[in-house]
Parts: sequence; structure tokens; C-alpha cells
Amino acid sequence: MSNELRIAHISDLHVPARWPLAPWHYLGKRLIGALNWQLKRRKDHPLALAKALAEDLAADPSIDHVVVTGDLTNVSLLEEFSAAREVLRPLIERGSGFLSAIPGNHDRYTYTSDRRRDFEASFHDCMTSDLDLGAPFPFVRFRGGVAILGIDSAVATLPFMATGTVGEEQRERLSRALEHPRVREASFRVALIHHPPLIEGGERDEPQHRL
Repeated sequence: MSNELRIAHISDLHVPARWPLAPWHYLGKRLIGALNWQLKRRKDHPLALAKALAEDLAADPSIDHVVVTGDLTNVSLLEEFSAAREVLRPLIERGSGFLSAIPGNHDRYTYTSDRRRDFEASFHDCMTSDLDLGAPFPFVRFRGGVAILGIDSAVATLPFMATGTVGEEQRERLSRALEHPRVREASFRVALIHHPPLIEGGERDEPQHRL
């Protein structure tokens, strides 16, 4: 059907990268994350698989849009953001805003990366908005009559915590977006968020992971 829109969804790629050797990069929570990566996550997220996924989706003419809902990095090092963008380059270069991306908690792993907004600096062209709501999030993109709303729930947290929050100001902008005539008249509305409000079964996630 001509009004169909096929969206591919990617999340939690945790793209590996060559990390800097200087020990001061691994103070506090980042040390815990680095150890977790070396001992566990490293085996679960091979770089070759992430590259193959991006290349396959970019070459698939049946895919109209790709969304990435966070955790592109492991401990939010600048080297990881560069590596993640390189992995997603085939999707970015397909053009016309083919890729939409929002951050996850690992992309705001430290208070420094949160404050500097390293995710936005790396993927600014994947979160442009067709509506000006006065801030980067939420962004709204219209694709084939569908309204895609990118919501930022990622915040830096204390060690062993991976909770998220949307915040009062972003919720107010989201309300305005949902009331916009183009969004209301869209054939479908897709909300992108890293921390789900509810998990399977209708319950809230565990306290250390929940929105």
C-alpha cells in the first residue's frame, strides 16, 4: 500500500571503541562500566554484528526509516561516540533524515558527558525537528504521514543505577507537540524513548532501571 511506512528499530548497540589509556578517564562510575564491559558486555555486542546490521538496513529498499533508541556507547567516551557514528554512517548517508536517534543512559554515563551533551554533538543531524519546540527534545519528524517523536529520558546517575526521567519542562513541550495540528492529524504517532514507562505485563521496571 502506498501509505505504508516500514520502520526498523535498533537499540542498545553498545558499540566498542579503542579507549584512551589515561587512568583519569575511568574515575568513579566509568570504572564500574569499563569492568562490566570487559567481563560481560563485550561478548554480547560484537562490532562486526553492529556494522552488518547497519549496512543491511541501509541497503534494504523496503525500509523507509530507521530509529535508534539509545545506548550506542558503553561509558560515554568521546571515542565511543565517534565509533558509533562510523557504524551508523551507512544509515546516515542514505540521506533525507533516514535515521532518527535518541540517547540512552549509557550515552549520558557520566555527569560530564551529560553536561556537555556529547550525544547531541555526535548525532545532531539525526535529531533535527520539523517543529520548533524551543529545545532539542522532544523532536518531531514527519515521515510518510507518521509523526515520530524523539523523547530524551537519559540522565547521568549514581553507580549501579540506570534510571531515566523526562522532566517537567520536556513533558510540557511534549504536550504542546501532541496538540499540534500536524501531529494530531498524522495517521500514526510513534514515540521514541529509552526507558519504557511500562514493561511487558504492564508493570514498572525494576527500581534501578525504571523511568
